[in-house]
Amino acid sequence: MGLVVANNVGLSGLVAPKPNVQIITSSASPGWTKPAGCTRVYIEVIGGGAGGGGGSTAAGNGSGGGGGGAFARAIFDADALEATLDVIVGAETGAAAGGTNPASDGAAGNYSEVHGSSGSVVYLKAWGGGGGCGGGQAGAGAFSGGGGGGGTGGIGASVTGSQTGGDGGDPDIEGSTHGNSLGGRGGKGGNQDAVGGNAEYGGAGGGGGGTGNGYNGGSSIFGAGGGAGGEDIGETGGGVGGAWSSYTAGGGGASGGDAGVGVAGTSRDYGCGDGGGGGGGSNVGGNGGTPGGGGGAAGAVTTGGIGAAGAVRIFSW
Repeated sequence: MGLVVANNVGLSGLVAPKPNVQIITSSASPGWTKPAGCTRVYIEVIGGGAGGGGGSTAAGNGSGGGGGGAFARAIFDADALEATLDVIVGAETGAAAGGTNPASDGAAGNYSEVHGSSGSVVYLKAWGGGGGCGGGQAGAGAFSGGGGGGGTGGIGASVTGSQTGGDGGDPDIEGSTHGNSLGGRGGKGGNQDAVGGNAEYGGAGGGGGGTGNGYNGGSSIFGAGGGAGGEDIGETGGGVGGAWSSYTAGGGGASGGDAGVGVAGTSRDYGCGDGGGGGGGSNVGGNGGTPGGGGGAAGAVTTGGIGAAGAVRIFSW
């Protein structure tokens, strides 16, 4: 196809405006000041990932992975925004302790938000994932559900003392029994012996712990991946963390195998982080990749992976 001409004027000499880009990784007030002369502002907000569950001392007790953080975005006329914006970036979550029965549950991810410095208007918000369940009692009472992925309208559900994975965060477009999700809904955490649910803009669900090996974390097309489930005592490995830019569970941080540490999820300056891999043997779960990746669950006895911090990105031109 030849040169496009409008009103007999060639467009080859036109140059797109170069945006001002700010990647904000910690909360600040104000966190952004409107550049002089800008007319459009595009904002991305990613919630924090949740921690993976700690490993139990008893057999039959694989632990659950943490849910990933949601991704929200919007474009604004610059005149519609206040001159300065405050930014809240969801901080990373600490590792859940292991070595008890039941072991500690992973902590929920923290939300990220952009609001006017006057405090009156919230422009955009994304919620964190739910914490994975620590390994629990042997046999049918094993506590091993994965945490739900964060939603654009609500936090993913954490799991305490249950084989059932946590629900993904709102909006509730599919009801409480969903697995994979679309829109802003987070993916459901994997039940015991099940992979985490995938998502579109919501964070992905953490993988369930196994009565044998751990299960893969869910993936998300735009949001962050969920952490993998952890291995039961005497089995051959944790699951694989979920990936960003995918709708198939797994593909993120690798499993620790039979006797290794879960691999951390990939971190990205643009896009979202992958979920951490599940620990194998008596080894720790992998940390979630930044921003927003869920932590992988622990292998037996050890600690779960850390849920990654969120982020805010503001482009103006």
